[in-house]
Amino acid sequence: MVAMEAEAEEKAQREFNAVTQNLHHLVSTRVNAGIYNSPYSFEGPVTVNGIPVEDHINSGKYEGTNHSYVHSL
Repeated sequence: MVAMEAEAEEKAQREFNAVTQNLHHLVSTRVNAGIYNSPYSFEGPVTVNGIPVEDHINSGKYEGTNHSYVHSL
């Protein structure tokens, strides 16, 4: 039972990573806020598992490539 839950959680994490992998155009820059970090949000940045979505996107931005540079905000 525990193994099934762990497998389901791992599958959900892989799917989430696949979905967020190509959303780099939606993150904030130094000049403009991204859609997941809106200055108009009263609730703060959107999070998944307690981690801001922008951090998820930035951490997986160059996964699977030879690039080591990750844009710093």
